[in-house]
Amino acid sequence: MEQFLRSCRLHLIYHRGFTAAEIVKGGDTLLARNVDAATLDSLRERLVRLNATYRDVKPGDSYTLTYVPGAGTTLRLNGSARITVPGHDFAAAYFRIWLGDKPINESLRDALLGR
Repeated sequence: MEQFLRSCRLHLIYHRGFTAAEIVKGGDTLLARNVDAATLDSLRERLVRLNATYRDVKPGDSYTLTYVPGAGTTLRLNGSARITVPGHDFAAAYFRIWLGDKPINESLRDALLGR
């Protein structure tokens, strides 16, 4: 999975609505499944900042996460930047929600990685 860290973009288009709280809870749960407690603790402050920027989504809305080395991970809602979180370590952990050993969906992970 480390090869994606040169740069990476994930564009998610929602087919049903979710509250920001549901997005945050799901992300936090999946992140905790994919990284150890020490890593999670080291990311805590940046996760809190990221999670505070999530908004409710309705069908047709999209979130895009883009990691650029040296710039960080930018979260966009419908094309508008919400936040950029610094750190290679943050990207390596956060993208594990979709690309890790215990992702949101293994078939999706495999398709994203071209397996």
